[in-house]
Amino acid sequence: MFNSDFGSYNFSKSLWLLFFNRIFHLVGSGLMGLFLPIFLFVKFDYSYYPVIIYFFFSFLITIFALPFGAMVMSKITIKKSMIVATFFLVIYYFSFYLFENYGWFYLLIIFLVSINCWRVLYWVPFHTDFIKFTQKKHLGLKYSVFRLTNDLFGIIVPIMAGLILSYYNYSVLFIISMVITLASILPLFFIKKNTEKYSYKYLETYKILFDKKHRKMFFAYMSDGAETIVGGVIWPIFIFGILNGEYLAVGAVSSIIVGMTVILDLVMGGVSEKVDKKHIIKYSSIFYAIGWLIKIFVNTAFQIFIVSTYHNLTSIFRRIPFDALMYEKAADQGHYVDEYTVLREISLCIGRVLMLAVVALLIYIFDVYVAFILAAVISLFINVLE
Repeated sequence: MFNSDFGSYNFSKSLWLLFFNRIFHLVGSGLMGLFLPIFLFVKFDYSYYPVIIYFFFSFLITIFALPFGAMVMSKITIKKSMIVATFFLVIYYFSFYLFENYGWFYLLIIFLVSINCWRVLYWVPFHTDFIKFTQKKHLGLKYSVFRLTNDLFGIIVPIMAGLILSYYNYSVLFIISMVITLASILPLFFIKKNTEKYSYKYLETYKILFDKKHRKMFFAYMSDGAETIVGGVIWPIFIFGILNGEYLAVGAVSSIIVGMTVILDLVMGGVSEKVDKKHIIKYSSIFYAIGWLIKIFVNTAFQIFIVSTYHNLTSIFRRIPFDALMYEKAADQGHYVDEYTVLREISLCIGRVLMLAVVALLIYIFDVYVAFILAAVISLFINVLE
């Protein structure tokens, strides 16, 4: 019943179930994704520094916790790891609900513990399952379907969150996120059991990561993590300020921007299977970097819309081939697919931590615009991936 064709490509039952799991996750976490940095920004008296410090320590912990998560996955299976991880994400949102209503600062410890348990128990299993359930030959197309699904919900979710915050408050948003995130567990019960054994020892993981032969991989993923953290933390707060703290305006503009770019996701999936991915990444990354530089001059809602639409368009030409290439390289590892994924995730987190540290230092000397310049420069380094 679940076997279906997209064009001439077969999607297995387990792959569809994995997609459904992500859909629930996308809606649940998507309601918070854009507004979580803004929530912290407002709570900490409209200062960038506490927000940056929070995310800095959050991802710093992830760097050292990821191998442990992979080891736990090996013990309890991929399916159970993702299920347990989801409960931690629910705890994470519940902690924010308590923080909103009671302001207990010790909850910051629960934030850091719960979100890290989710990251290390969910993402490596998810990527491993996605690769195992997908034929390498059609990774580009199937990843584009995943991206298309992501963007379709990305049209609806930000404006939904904006409406909830305009008419209610963050407490209601946290509760809705908890319920939807909890529902994401249901498809996981029916996914095919996939047992992977993480073969690296703890310290061996980092020794291999920093080995000379993995240097280009490390720098490519580190730069990806560094650039995306600016888009995920600094940019939402920046546009929140331009839009005068209007939650509905922030959500509406974000929804329209995603809607303008959604069709290209599917187009690029097919193109990425026919054209050399490295060439696409090379040229699109230049135009993408320019988008970051243009963002320096944004100061109206219309400019946010125009510049972000351009940036999203160039991101699609860069993102899909890059991620498809990543999945192909992981698939090439055979039984070491989970080990490769751990190395990638650590590299991403190192990039995020280093970028946040540099941004915290430089915005004190200059202004927040320096983060966009750094993102433009560092985004070009994904081209070193071979």
